[in-house]
Amino acid sequence: FERSHVIPDSLEYALFGIVCSIFIALLPLIFKFKEVEELTTDLVHHSLEFNFESFIRSEKLNQTHLCPENEVTFESLVYFSIIITSAVNRLILTVTFFVLLSVAERAFKKRYVTAKLFSHITSTRKSMKSKIPHFRLYKVRNIKAWLCVRAFLRKRGPQRSIDFIVSSAFILTLTNVTWLCYQLLREDEAGQEINVTNCEVISWCVSIGFFLVRYMTLASKVNTKYRNLSVLLTEQINLYLQMELKPHKKEQLQLASNVLKLSSDLLKELETPFKIHGLSANPFLYNCTRVLVLSAVSGVMSEMLGFKLKLYKVKLK
Repeated sequence: FERSHVIPDSLEYALFGIVCSIFIALLPLIFKFKEVEELTTDLVHHSLEFNFESFIRSEKLNQTHLCPENEVTFESLVYFSIIITSAVNRLILTVTFFVLLSVAERAFKKRYVTAKLFSHITSTRKSMKSKIPHFRLYKVRNIKAWLCVRAFLRKRGPQRSIDFIVSSAFILTLTNVTWLCYQLLREDEAGQEINVTNCEVISWCVSIGFFLVRYMTLASKVNTKYRNLSVLLTEQINLYLQMELKPHKKEQLQLASNVLKLSSDLLKELETPFKIHGLSANPFLYNCTRVLVLSAVSGVMSEMLGFKLKLYKVKLK
């Protein structure tokens, strides 16, 4: 576990999250670019004309008052301040959210590195390369230590906070996908037009989707490393070979072989394929969510392709 924290972290997903947050925060300003440009131009002209009038009055007291051509009203100032304040608030909130997503990605990466190092324990070459302890599973106490270390490592690190972040991202993506499906299924043209709401929802789906795919990829790798039953099978073969070389230790080796076999069967029964914690951990909610989302997506695809397309099967366990 300490060796996994020595490995330096990459900043790729953190920088990607910051870029996505800046783009999403400034996206409404792109659709209001002309209005913001006109307001900015009027403010600049008004301030320059005011300063120029002050300079002329200080030099020539008899100078007549010049009326500015572009008059800035109070409503325009309020509108401009609301746009800028909203953009700043959106930027702060989106940066905070994507920083949390990058923190969750870093935690999953740490879990994967820890699981990868754990899989090197029983290999002489890999353990020496990774600079971690090495022992073979030819004794009952070694098997017990291997199982204890495995259970210890799976519980290390932040759990609930990371699960909450991933669940929040999943719920937000689910809401955005539902909104997009609703807009695509509308019969009028208003739902399919390019506006700020649809573009913003698509941006949220794409940006969070990258993080969710990354989470699922790392989670599957972690599960593969911890569910590497070939290690136990290899150790059983080694034990059978040791029985032929050392007949006087046959009882001890046979006991260790039986324990390995029971451990392998127990891991097969207890360990289920890894799922991102949160809604997907509950089979009922997971299947309901899958049916709702895939039914909406299949409806959209059926409308676009012109034939009925079914993308789901109802399986409640």
